[in-house]
Amino acid sequence: MALAPNSRFGGYLVLDKLGAGGMGVVWRAVDTRLDREVALKVLPDSATADPLRLERLVREAKAASALNHPNIVTIYEINSDGDQHFIAMELIHGRALSDILRPSLPFPPGETVRYMIQFCDGLAKAHAARIVHRDIKPSNIMLTDDGLVKILDFGLAKSVPEPSSLETTHTSAVALTVAGVVMGTIPYMAPEQAAGEPAGARSDVFSTGVVLYEMLAGVRPFDGRSRAAVLEAVLRADPAPLQSLAPAVPDELADIVHTCLRKAPEARYANAGELAIHLRSFERHSSSVQFRHSTVVAVEPPRRRRVRQPVAVGLVVLALVAAGYGISRLRTADAPAPAVASSAETLRNAQGYLQRYDRKENIDRAIQQLAPAVAREPSNAALRAALAEAFLLKYLNLSDRTWLQQASASAREAVNANDDLAAAHVALGKTLVENGQAEQATAELQRALALDPLSSPATVALARVYLAQQRKQEAGELFMKAVQLAPDDWFPMTWLSVFYYRDARYGDAIETLRKAQTLSADNVVILKNLGPAYYASDRYAEAAAAWQRALELDPTMFSTWANLGTARYFQGQYATAATALRKAVDLAPNNYLYWGNLGDAYRWAEGFRNQAGDAYAHAIRLAQDKLALNSKDTDVRSSLAVYLAKSGNMPAALTEIAQVERTPSNTPETLFKTAIVHELAHDREKALKALGGALRVGFARGYVENEPELADLRSDPRFAGLTSPKRQ
Repeated sequence: MALAPNSRFGGYLVLDKLGAGGMGVVWRAVDTRLDREVALKVLPDSATADPLRLERLVREAKAASALNHPNIVTIYEINSDGDQHFIAMELIHGRALSDILRPSLPFPPGETVRYMIQFCDGLAKAHAARIVHRDIKPSNIMLTDDGLVKILDFGLAKSVPEPSSLETTHTSAVALTVAGVVMGTIPYMAPEQAAGEPAGARSDVFSTGVVLYEMLAGVRPFDGRSRAAVLEAVLRADPAPLQSLAPAVPDELADIVHTCLRKAPEARYANAGELAIHLRSFERHSSSVQFRHSTVVAVEPPRRRRVRQPVAVGLVVLALVAAGYGISRLRTADAPAPAVASSAETLRNAQGYLQRYDRKENIDRAIQQLAPAVAREPSNAALRAALAEAFLLKYLNLSDRTWLQQASASAREAVNANDDLAAAHVALGKTLVENGQAEQATAELQRALALDPLSSPATVALARVYLAQQRKQEAGELFMKAVQLAPDDWFPMTWLSVFYYRDARYGDAIETLRKAQTLSADNVVILKNLGPAYYASDRYAEAAAAWQRALELDPTMFSTWANLGTARYFQGQYATAATALRKAVDLAPNNYLYWGNLGDAYRWAEGFRNQAGDAYAHAIRLAQDKLALNSKDTDVRSSLAVYLAKSGNMPAALTEIAQVERTPSNTPETLFKTAIVHELAHDREKALKALGGALRVGFARGYVENEPELADLRSDPRFAGLTSPKRQ
């Protein structure tokens, strides 16, 4: 029978087709008996025509369906409707690793390790059950929207002819191969598989090593122009040393990968469980993982970026990092936790650490306490909510969406565990903000305030949503209220300073941050944001001192380097600006602003102009990714317009800036960027109009007078007539 949307098949209601290939067709369907969505893999006749093959397929499917593990896609059944056999399995919302891998954009080491630990955990479950996958490759590894790894096609790689191509890259279909012939996908198979010999757990370890290598280096360790050439490389060639392609990969991690890729099976790890132990040991004991995992990007050419938003960058980053907790100071950040603690004491300890999240090690300490506590007590919503907050801070520090996905999952689990806990709704609301789901975030945060009207964290978080929506009056009122609700807490004050800075009220921002300092001395978040506020007020010495102190406390704070680089840019020190901005990009490679600002520095630094295009290209891609999450974000869109204009794509730049100009209200920074786009488009009238608007609402005139893109405009007699109100 021919399947079609809304048809019935094998007890399922077919909804739509998900994919098709030589291995069959995958459909999204509803199990009407259990009211759940599933993926239906309708097998081709060649898979089931031979009764012996079918019997073997059923036996292996039963074995695989017994693998109950969160990192393995669940197989519900193998059945038939008439003469058509199918496999019903868990429907995954996410993307195959093969759809994400790009030669020009390798995965950072820390992100790679976290994903592959999950993968090895699932594979270890199979190896313990004496099930060998035999076809590990990126298209059989799914990354879910919640940050989980799911392994596809367990135990089914035996009975159907292998794909004709070297790899099926755009399908998560079951990849079956003929028993007794070379099994697997050639670039990822172990040497013994390539030789037609039996495959075991160590074969899966080799294939896992190939995936690890490709994630870190952006290329496969074994490749060639033909199937024969690839087979020859797998059998006899040694891969290029990983660090020759990805120099920033730590030595210990490179050793793990190359151990997986040894030709002799006995020289590799015995199974996925042993590999997982080594990856965890590396993650736990290498203090460089969390720092270095954000620095590894493409080696040729180097990946660089920078922020178009000079000082607002620092405060914008602060706004994102200051995710807010409403945590009482029941415990100091440095107080040791007991070896065994009750859930209440664990929560207090973790909240004490998170209260001083400006010390990055405190975030890790909180996670180390909360994660095992949640595992012991999975129904404790308060623990899950706090863990979500900690994961969110990791994301904001590292710009690694894996942490955001884990934060989102933990927050949803907290709400599911206790819908009446305000902290759970706050955590979920903040993760929704980061995912660009403003309406849903507003609903969650309003629910939190209905449950706890005196919650400062909920008040701050809702104010942040309003600020992003340009609802300035409502945002300001809520930020003030949050400070009143928690007058002894530094972070609501820091958020209030964000509001003042974006409104070009630089004096108020400084005053508020100085008050916050009295509550939290030597706080790197406060210091690195004082710098921009001082700088916008022409207090350059105090700005420099604040940034220097911030760098002393934490030289890995990427936003400090970004702000320092931006200041140097506006001082005309373009080469030194690029040096600082390169550090910002290396520490936070997924931040579109940093890439854009680095492009600006390269654009004006002598001898570096040819590198600006690459930086802008990265900035454009990342900005477009953010707009895909929230198309109403005028800060992102105006930055995108600037990058497009400087890259020579003026029609696209003007299209983007036109959308910005249709917004009822814009920030001073957005108006400034609008002026730059029009000036680059040789539309002086519109440039002067936008610039005048920015200055009238208090935008720092020093930036206008030192922006090299506006040099010609400043010689226009009409520029002298653009005045700004007296700065506070």
